[in-house]
Amino acid sequence: HFNHTVNDLMDFYYTQDYSDFGTTMNGTYATSVFAYEAVQRVKEHANSSDNVFLYYALQNVHSPVEPPNQQIVQETLVCATIGCNDPHYGTTRRDLCGMATYADLAIGNVTSAIQQYWGWDSTLLIIAGDNGGIVAAGGNNAPLRGQKATPWEGGVRNHVIFKGLDLPDFTTYTNGFIHAVDIHATLLARALSKDEYNNSWPSLDGFDMYETLLNNSVSPRREVALMYDPCPQLNKKKECTTSTYAYRWMNWKLVKPGYQNDTWYHPPPRDANATCTNFTWLQWQETTSWLHNRYLPGPAGSVIDRLFHKDEESNKHRDLNAIYLYDLDNDIGETTDLASQYPDVLSTIQAKLDAVLAYEMAPCNIPNGTCYDDDPNGQDQCETDGYWSPWIHD
Repeated sequence: HFNHTVNDLMDFYYTQDYSDFGTTMNGTYATSVFAYEAVQRVKEHANSSDNVFLYYALQNVHSPVEPPNQQIVQETLVCATIGCNDPHYGTTRRDLCGMATYADLAIGNVTSAIQQYWGWDSTLLIIAGDNGGIVAAGGNNAPLRGQKATPWEGGVRNHVIFKGLDLPDFTTYTNGFIHAVDIHATLLARALSKDEYNNSWPSLDGFDMYETLLNNSVSPRREVALMYDPCPQLNKKKECTTSTYAYRWMNWKLVKPGYQNDTWYHPPPRDANATCTNFTWLQWQETTSWLHNRYLPGPAGSVIDRLFHKDEESNKHRDLNAIYLYDLDNDIGETTDLASQYPDVLSTIQAKLDAVLAYEMAPCNIPNGTCYDDDPNGQDQCETDGYWSPWIHD
């Protein structure tokens, strides 16, 4: 966040013509730079008669966990009091809180500029995340199961804020679910005429959700393939051993976690002086109603205490081809597998997923697939240049 490098190579283009690769910004917190530039783009289009699309991707709160300074951590009450005296659940989580607080300030600067120069009557703002938090980097998704890079709700579910136009402030949509691809369709429908949008719609994967949100009506989104990875891990023979996928259909969710199995992670105490080792699973269960007196087994009957079990030995006790079914309306934590009770639902969703896989392109990360091997020329070229850049030239 300060030196703008990945693997010791510069990864920060500050000018459109790539003449400045960010070396002059070394030591400047990236979120400060991006927020400033976003505000400048808002000002530049203050009197524009054209539709304007502004995409602002914050690096906060992505790892590495680097708050802009410790002052924001220590002087923000909610940050100073979370965690405990353990380096992981304490310091890391407090620092992540500082990053989140700074992200809020950056977003506030941009939204203030939008209000001043554009106005909310003609602006639709969408603030959305891309995945759940990483526990090792201070994140926590309780009461959801799992974390980033897993098919569980803790990996794929996010909050989204829609603001502007005629949408009411400070209300919560409660009548279904929305997928990230629906954001594209919703924005496109605002920018095009009705005829233009209707002509585009057959090629879109998403739904226009504006009227749905405005009226809190039933979501047209009934299903979505959340994840499919045909080859999350190779065995010693360099063969794919299992697949990972998840599919949502109404209130039902089918999950085949394979190697990407995961458990529930309790949030740390809200006491910076507490000792995390004294805050056991049992204590957390006793204070959490939805898991009261419940032991936390993994789907195959054993506690899974880390994200990926990469070695084959640690996976021998689990069925990597097991498929699970959850009713998210009544079990948001994905604690109770209903596959044996609702085999018809299971087979229906599996057929839906199979239909999607038959329609889409072949996966690229399988052996001999188009993206199976890294191109060594890329690393060589970037090391020669000293920065990350495209290395294939027509």
